[in-house]
Amino acid sequence: MAKTKDNIGAAKTIFGCFLATMAILMLAGIANAQPPRNKILGDISVSGKDSCQSVQIGLNFPVRYISHIPLKDGKELLIKIKPIVTGQQETIALGTREAYALTEAMSSLRDVVYEGDIEDGPFLSLHFSQQVEFEVTQGTDYRSVRVMFHSPGPSSCGGVTDAP
Repeated sequence: MAKTKDNIGAAKTIFGCFLATMAILMLAGIANAQPPRNKILGDISVSGKDSCQSVQIGLNFPVRYISHIPLKDGKELLIKIKPIVTGQQETIALGTREAYALTEAMSSLRDVVYEGDIEDGPFLSLHFSQQVEFEVTQGTDYRSVRVMFHSPGPSSCGGVTDAP
């Protein structure tokens, strides 16, 4: 009889440990699924070839693309965005600066910088290794901005105008 009580007690202890472990793993999974609240830039991906490339700049909150300068070409592109924030933590993070350096040698895009700490901002700054022509559009998910770019001159980019 004593062995049966010991076996039942051990089974309860093991089952309790199992439930506690599962709860911790579930909470860790939920925490990992949430975008970091103090991080502005999300996924940044470059695609295409030298004749036409595009970069999708993801952000961890909704944004609206407002404007960009210069309008057609340059080695630096400044994109004005308007964040649509939903919480105090996001509002605090907006006044920061965050950079993402690209390691892809095949692209002339060198880095993307979120600049929330400059007057009239926030801005996304893109820096290129050479002069490029570009076109900027709002991402369809309202959490990204897309930039198509190519070397000056004729291009196979759909929608990016060639130099006159």
